[in-house]
Amino acid sequence: MSAKDNFALSASAFLLVAVWVYLSNGVPQLRITGWIGLVSTAVLFLTGGGAEGFKRSLWTGVVGIGGAAAAIAILNAIDGGLIFTVFGLASLAFILVAISGVPALAPAPVSFVGACCFIAAGAPTDERALFLAWSWVAGLGLGYSVGVLAKKLGALLGSESA
Repeated sequence: MSAKDNFALSASAFLLVAVWVYLSNGVPQLRITGWIGLVSTAVLFLTGGGAEGFKRSLWTGVVGIGGAAAAIAILNAIDGGLIFTVFGLASLAFILVAISGVPALAPAPVSFVGACCFIAAGAPTDERALFLAWSWVAGLGLGYSVGVLAKKLGALLGSESA
C-alpha cells in the first residue's frame, strides 16, 4: 500500500470513528450501540468493502443477531440450566455454519460476529434486540459511505490504487 493510499485510509478511519462516536453518543434518539456499529464496519472491510462487502455483511450479520436472539429467548423460556444452554448455543453454531452455504448468508464468521455482538450486548429479548440489529446496519451504511469517500480522497491525492 502506498503512503498516499495509507493516508487516505487513515483519514477515512478517523472520519468514520468521529462520526460514529458522535452519532452513538451525541444523538441518543438514534438508539445506536456504538461498538456494534464499529464492529460491523470492520466486518464490511474484512469482506472486501464496497457494495459487495456491504451485501455480504448485511444479512449475514443480521441473521447472526436474530439467530442469537431466538436462541436466547428459547433458552430463557425453558430455563433448563447449563446443559440446555450448551446444547442451544452449539445448535445455533451448527445452524450458522449450515446456512453459510447460501451465498447471501456467507461467510459464516460474519454471522458468528453478529451473534457474539448480540450476546456481548447483554442478549436482550425485548425491542432492544432490534436496536442492536439497527446498529449493525447503520454501521455498515456509514462504513460503506466512508469507504466511498476514501476512494475519492485517494483519487484526489493521486494514489496509485484509487
